[in-house]
Amino acid sequence: MSRFRGLQACRILATCALLLAVAGTARAEWLSPGPLAKDHKALDVEASCERCHVPGGRVSQDRCLGCHTEVAIPLQQKRGFHTKLITSSGKACESCHSDHKGRDYPLIRWTPPAAFDHGKETGFELAGAHAAANCGSCHKDRPRYMGLKTACASCHEDVHRGQLGADCANCHTVTAFRPASGFSHARTDFPLVGKHEDVACASCHSTRPDGAVAYALKGFKRCSSCHEDPHRGRTSLSPCDACHQTTGWHDTRGLPPAHSPAGWPLVGKHQSVACRDCHGSELAAKVSRECVSCHADPHAGRFGKDCEACHDESGWSLRGKSLTRFDHDRTRYPLQGRHKRVDCRSCHKGSGSYAATWRGLAFDRCDRCHSRYHEGPLTTVPSATACERCHTVQGFDPSTFTDADHARATFALTGSHLAVPCASCHRRDPPSAPTPLDLAASRCADCHEDPHKGQFDKDMGDKGCVVCHSTAGWGSGGFDHDQTRLPLRGVHAEAACESCHPGAPARPYADAPHTCEGCHADKHLGQFRTEPARTCDACHGFDAWPITAFDHAERAGWPLEGKHQPLACDACHGEVKLPDGRTATQYRLGYRECRDCHANPHAGGRR
Repeated sequence: MSRFRGLQACRILATCALLLAVAGTARAEWLSPGPLAKDHKALDVEASCERCHVPGGRVSQDRCLGCHTEVAIPLQQKRGFHTKLITSSGKACESCHSDHKGRDYPLIRWTPPAAFDHGKETGFELAGAHAAANCGSCHKDRPRYMGLKTACASCHEDVHRGQLGADCANCHTVTAFRPASGFSHARTDFPLVGKHEDVACASCHSTRPDGAVAYALKGFKRCSSCHEDPHRGRTSLSPCDACHQTTGWHDTRGLPPAHSPAGWPLVGKHQSVACRDCHGSELAAKVSRECVSCHADPHAGRFGKDCEACHDESGWSLRGKSLTRFDHDRTRYPLQGRHKRVDCRSCHKGSGSYAATWRGLAFDRCDRCHSRYHEGPLTTVPSATACERCHTVQGFDPSTFTDADHARATFALTGSHLAVPCASCHRRDPPSAPTPLDLAASRCADCHEDPHKGQFDKDMGDKGCVVCHSTAGWGSGGFDHDQTRLPLRGVHAEAACESCHPGAPARPYADAPHTCEGCHADKHLGQFRTEPARTCDACHGFDAWPITAFDHAERAGWPLEGKHQPLACDACHGEVKLPDGRTATQYRLGYRECRDCHANPHAGGRR
């Protein structure tokens, strides 16, 4: 038995020796559970086992991620599809990507589901034209899906050949490559304005030999880079924009230095003159500054060559403000006030010879030029044509007719009448009619409505309203209330009239009450109307309602003595409520005995 065991041990040792003699590759294949997939083929040697496995253990996820950084980095940042998948399932890498099943075994066995949200799962949202693209359009190395770049140039050809940089989103959107909706020529070094806005892109940006459109142009700030010189170099004015504008070739608002404010500025009628009219078709002719070098002298030299003494560039015609430099003060009639703004031909209307037009005009009276405005007699003016008595050349309005002048009229202005506008009394009817000056009004009632509705017609007599009022103001005048049945004293003198004389439109004055109870309510509710009856003024005065000094012995027949003296009134005179709900202070008590107020302290004692 021991011999048999010895032989068996020798065989085992021989077998082990044989295994140790086998080559390393064969030994690895003999120990491995199967060949690795072709993507892991380089690891299919004994020395590479620990690249994936921990000693004596299974596959380590950390070792997987050590090689597959395209998965490791999103996992560390907690983003991407693998992060969501591992978080929801808790599975490791080998749960989905098993190996040792042969060279042709696919390590990735996954097809995107129809409801796969590319934006949420990968961080790259499919929008615009990308949303309609097939997965294989971008992911051509399937079943592998990871590792693609998101830059436009990683998928799309740069048709600009690097001219405009790598950030395609500056001009284009994912919706469509054309048109480049994000592009704005205003952000370039050459904003398009004026006529340039209507030029087709290809007119400036031609196609290069390599097929790309030339966008990065040079020398574009010079007009001659695109436009032919119509002057063919015969004018020294440069650059082109010294005269011309992008709004159009014929827009020459930009004048050359010779026509600047420091040179000979083009103003007035000269602004509309074409350049060639003065400088010739080649724009090379020199021009003299004398007016007669371009304009014929209609005065035939009578006033010399200094045309600017009377005319300016606003226009030669005499129908406007063309003679602004003519000094009319050198004539017999200097122009003042509003005459300075009158058109020359408004006065110089002659249609014959020069002398008939400009000389011999009569100007001794206003009516030589102005028609008569006022109608009827003017009693304060010595002559109906002496307009300067009330008006000046500064303007017809306001009139210089003074208050002193009005005092000589039939109605002198005093008090508040001095502040009344003339048109309030001198009204035009209709508004286009001349202003009436001689008015027949002389009494207050001619202009003012009687607010008293005739209550005082008999009292006023011929004097009218001035019996009580004056022109200084409606509230001022000679009215004396002491002449009435109720002279005003104390607080009555401070009361407003309408406090006693209410009503509208005419306040009653003649029938106004003149007793206390006519205006004031009886706070005592009739206590003092009985015998002995007393009127309000028996206790109260006109200065104020509270009684300041009341002689209780004289007025009430009950002297306040001893302890009674410091008592407050309401200690004896309390509030009582009447059957109708009203309350009042009870002053007439109806009793005078001590027992009416005080309890008998001797009750039950010795008699």
